[in-house]
Formats: sequence, structure tokens, C-alpha cells
Amino acid sequence: MPLRTTVVSDADALGELFALVRPHVVLPPGATQRVLERTERAGSWVFVQDDVIVGWGRVAPAEYRTQADAYQGTLMVHPDHRGQGTGRTLADLMQEHLRAHGAQRLDVMTEGDIGLAFAVARGGVPGEKARVASVRLDELPAAPDVPADLTVRRLSELEPQDVHPVYAETVLDIPGIDGGFDVSYDAFVAHAWDPARGNQLDLGSAAVVDGKVVGVSLVQRAGARLWTDLTATSTAYRGRGLAKILKWSSLTWAAEAGCTVGYTQNSPRNAPMLAVNEWLGYQETATGTAVTWRVESDL
Repeated sequence: MPLRTTVVSDADALGELFALVRPHVVLPPGATQRVLERTERAGSWVFVQDDVIVGWGRVAPAEYRTQADAYQGTLMVHPDHRGQGTGRTLADLMQEHLRAHGAQRLDVMTEGDIGLAFAVARGGVPGEKARVASVRLDELPAAPDVPADLTVRRLSELEPQDVHPVYAETVLDIPGIDGGFDVSYDAFVAHAWDPARGNQLDLGSAAVVDGKVVGVSLVQRAGARLWTDLTATSTAYRGRGLAKILKWSSLTWAAEAGCTVGYTQNSPRNAPMLAVNEWLGYQETATGTAVTWRVESDL
């Protein structure tokens, strides 16, 4: 099969591969194209057969980390073309690129037992488990009770500088998130607020008490599918059911806007959010494992 570097015009074909291999991944319009347009210190290759992309490997600086030599990676192979060395060849190219650019760390999210076994066999160290779940938005429970002092607002009604403090406070509490995660204001605006990245501010929700944002639910949309990226409550306001209120509000607005299914991902150790998701009706769709390579382990 021909092997070549990716080009921006591959975006639609890669989106189709994503939909086949990882159907639960919500890719907002233009998301894959924006990924391919970010080429600085990035390496990206595809295998093509009969004009169809059947394998994709990519490594690029991890924008969500504070360290400049940390990278993130993606490796996907069409189910009908596995076991033919496609994944191994792409992984070799990714490794060569990382060495050439002085990478010190690589993060990937594997899916299922096969993906995890492949990564571990190449020296990856398994880390946090992940549980992907979905819910039908026409089967949500009745609205939860809202405390009298609480107002639920759409993110589109607020300013990013008012929402960022609760984001910065809560993200590092998520199981599996370490201190190298960038929670700066600029990173927050770029990744969690910018509509060009698919962030749906009109469907995301915030909990406001006495004029202060104390909880947030961030979402992305692709057609009729919604991805909840984060639902979190400030430490001082936990135990009051705010996460349940925020997520129910966001999902309800999404249903009213024409979305039919919602997806999310959680650590099995995040018992409070798992309880919220169970109440909402989420069912497990896929499992994954975060895998990390460091330079001393043959990156």
C-alpha cells in the first residue's frame, strides 16, 4: 500500500476513518482540518489503498501541556487492514520523528485490549483508565431541584475571564490529570472556549452563586451528537448536586437544539461523576487507557 505524508485535503477521509474506528468520538465541523493545519514540529502519515485511507499516524506537540517537549499521538488502522504491519510502520515513523525533535514524553489514548497490548509491546506505560459512555437525549430524567441561591446560565451569556477560575481550580482534580496540564487563561480560551474549536457556548452551562461562577459544563457538538468535555464544581460548592444540574441543563438544551445522543469520558475512579452519569442514563460505549512513553523508555 502507498505510504505518504498527510495533506489538508485528507481531512474528510480521515474524518470517515475516525467515524469507523472510533464512532463515539465527536469531531466538530472542520476539526480534522484544523489538526492537519497545525504542522509545526508535527509529523503525520497515511496508508492509502484504492484511494481510501486505511491507516493514519500522527504526533504533534501536546498543546494541553506546559512542557514544550511533550507530544501527543494518534494511530488508527482500518479494521479490515490490521495484522499487515500498517500500525507497526506508522509507529516506527512516529518514533523517528519524536527522536529527531527531541521529544521527552508522548501521550496517547488507546482503546480496548488490542490497542493497549500494541502500545505496551512498544514500551508504553499504561496509566489512567477511561470509560466512554453515551446517553439518548430523549430519555433524560426529570429536572433536578435547583437551590434557591443558584442560577444556571449558558456560557454564551458569560465572559471567559469569569469562567476560567473554576476551570483552573477543578481540572487538576480530575483523576489522571497531572501537574503538567496547562490551565492558564490562554490555554483555556484556546481549547475550551474558542467556538472555532467546536466549543458550543450556547449549549455549555455555568452555575452562578452571588454573581460568581462556581461550576461549569463544557461541550462540543457535531451534527446530532454532543460531547461533554468537562463538568466540574468549585470545591467550596460540592455536595449540593450542582454537577447534576449543570449536566442535565446542558443536555436538555442540546436536545432542544436537535442533538439526539450525548457522549462523555470519565475515569473509573471518579465516583461522583459516574453517579451523576448513571442518574442521567449514560451507558458504557467504549473503554480506553492512557499510555505514556518517556525518552528513557525508548521513545
